Amino acid sequence: MNLNGDILNNLFPFLEQWGYAVLFFSALFESLPAVGSILPGHTIVMIGGFLVKLGVFDLGDIILLAALGAVIGDLVSYFLGRNYGYPFIVKYGKKLLLKMKYFDKARSLFDANAGKAIIIGRLNLVTRSFMALVAGASGVKYLKFIIYDIIACLLWAAIAVFIGYIFGQSYELVASYFGKYFFWATIISLAIGAAYYYLNKKRQAFLTKHFRYLLLNIFSLYIFAKIVEDIFTKESIIKLDFWLNEKVVLLWQPWLNKIIILVTDILAPINLAILTLLLLAFFIYRKRWYYFILYSAGLYGGLFWGHLFKIVIERSRPLGSLVVETGYSFPSEHTVAASIFFALLIYSFKDSFKSKLAKDIFVTANVVILLLGSLSRVYLKVHWLSDVIAGFALGLFWLTLLILIFKLVIQLYKDKLEIVEKKINEFIINLGK
Repeated sequence: MNLNGDILNNLFPFLEQWGYAVLFFSALFESLPAVGSILPGHTIVMIGGFLVKLGVFDLGDIILLAALGAVIGDLVSYFLGRNYGYPFIVKYGKKLLLKMKYFDKARSLFDANAGKAIIIGRLNLVTRSFMALVAGASGVKYLKFIIYDIIACLLWAAIAVFIGYIFGQSYELVASYFGKYFFWATIISLAIGAAYYYLNKKRQAFLTKHFRYLLLNIFSLYIFAKIVEDIFTKESIIKLDFWLNEKVVLLWQPWLNKIIILVTDILAPINLAILTLLLLAFFIYRKRWYYFILYSAGLYGGLFWGHLFKIVIERSRPLGSLVVETGYSFPSEHTVAASIFFALLIYSFKDSFKSKLAKDIFVTANVVILLLGSLSRVYLKVHWLSDVIAGFALGLFWLTLLILIFKLVIQLYKDKLEIVEKKINEFIINLGK
């Protein structure tokens, strides 16, 4: 794809070929116990409505396919409940991710009015995946079930598709003023912020410092989205890119060139990946499993995202560089890797220093090395300045997102994680014997 292309246009052939099948099976599997509790079938159907507005899908086809998939899934659940009854649900409820309080509530609804229960159960996010199972176990007659279920599934599909369609109209309006990538950054930010607020309110999952990580996460995402928008529209920072690319040659000196090349070679992603392996060995030795997982997911995940965006954006590198580099330019993988690596060094070891002066020197040294390594890419003319800034933004977004996710997982599954940690430590001790 060239720089002026639209990323979404490249997805259209895939969506036109496989999109209907994905939507059909998503609606089907969401209607099944256990699977439906974790599969975002409803969300996928809404995305289908969004794509109808963009001209990818046909409105009628999407509604009928979603409803058909939901009906087939409900029939499977219905016959499962009809053949095995309540003892099956009571015995395997937990394995099917069915909470008994929701099951008891659904059962009382069926006892009162089966038709109403089928429709409400299909439209309700909580009961959707096991509504048909309870209907079968409650002895609802097949003909009555299928009539109400078809009505409920058509209603559910139509509502979901039209929500997505309306969202598509909003997308076109907002994107025309602010840009499509800014729009998606806003949606993602709202989703992250809402999840943070909800989980912190319900589970007290985060500390005060994690709110700062949330702000940094959202800020980084907006910076990255803004640069992507500018690249495609050739606005703002792109003009600065070309100006700086022309002027940087005025700084070139033979002795300085050698130093900068040495710096950029030392801080190459492959070298930071190797250093990370050494740090991982250290964390295993010290049994610091949190940092072991955070470093692994942080650096190697960051390199994955950096490489993926290179393939998607396909931005050409500047001409006339001091060193030979192949591949695409955006974002700078050097900067993505360095920002994650040195930020993690600070995050992991800053509290190990008892002296405030030593801690300040440690933090400052890491920041200086990070800046030198990143700006060396601009000096050598192998990256545009916006590639480097986007690398910072992508690295910080990914790292802060991981920190928030890990904090949530630790808070929710603390007891189970302690058991796993104990078993791992025992295994390592036994290996050493």
